[in-house]
Amino acid sequence: MGRGRIVELDALRGLAALAVVLFHLTTRFDRLYGHASPPLIAVPWGHYGVQFFFGLSGFVIFMTLERTRHAADFVVSRVSRLYPAYWAAVLLTTAAVAIGPLPDLRHDAGTVLVNLTMVQGFLGLPYVDGVYWTLAIELAFYACMLGLFVARLLDRIEWVLIGWLGLKWLWWWLPDLSYAAGMLLVQDNIPFFAIGICAYRLHVGEAGIARVLPVLACALATIGWIEGAESLLVATLVAATFLGCATGRLAWLRWRPLAWLGGISYPLYLLHESIGFVLLAAMKSAAVPTDAAILIALLAALALGWAVSVAVERPALRLIRRAWRGAGAARKVEA
Repeated sequence: MGRGRIVELDALRGLAALAVVLFHLTTRFDRLYGHASPPLIAVPWGHYGVQFFFGLSGFVIFMTLERTRHAADFVVSRVSRLYPAYWAAVLLTTAAVAIGPLPDLRHDAGTVLVNLTMVQGFLGLPYVDGVYWTLAIELAFYACMLGLFVARLLDRIEWVLIGWLGLKWLWWWLPDLSYAAGMLLVQDNIPFFAIGICAYRLHVGEAGIARVLPVLACALATIGWIEGAESLLVATLVAATFLGCATGRLAWLRWRPLAWLGGISYPLYLLHESIGFVLLAAMKSAAVPTDAAILIALLAALALGWAVSVAVERPALRLIRRAWRGAGAARKVEA
């Protein structure tokens, strides 16, 4: 298989983000604050989009590391991808909740400043927006994968993953083990990262099905035994989806609107929850019908996600990476 851009992954990223957005706007808001009336359509399963995100990270981060020559290049790649849009989201969310009708969403300046680092989860501090908890997991996964890259263990990743999956069993057997250590080792979510890594290895022909199947079986067995039938069903769907992408069987996802949605999925994900709750609460007070309010909040989230993607995310990514490449060229000349 080729190593070019996989449009299906962009579409999956967009659909996963949309599922999470709809979950928060329909089900989560109702649980916390109550809609004026039951929404016509609810998406109580939408939070499982996060598991698709973790699978995507496994696929994409392994691909990125295989194309990386130096550890510093990977760090700059991730910083340029994550932080500019995140900083914009933190500031916009802080401003929105400050003037909105939900005081429980507000945080003091110190908390906001720590949130700008993206490491508040490791420090046990509140998140400016509830969805940010997944970013701490992503950062920990990046750090673990960078360590494997430096140790030159990526070629033997299947064996590494078998051992890594064992950590989830260890924390299950010994629940008093350090929560922070477990978070740093992403033991709770490693099965989904492993599924994505296996799909990538299969996609580029670095491992056949016989090589990745034991890892996938261990990942699914781990989830099924520890988390139960519902989580096993989700994991099976994630595995089937990524294997379908890896083998070119999901070409129908190459639909331009889905690719567009994938292109704005990161800022959309960052910006929709607290700001969406503020909008829903304000419209509820103004007696806007529930379904109309949800649609307006959804459209606002999409528009805001697109605006931050165009005005912040993409320009900052290009600027940072161009500057890094220029600095690398300068270092070579000086040497």
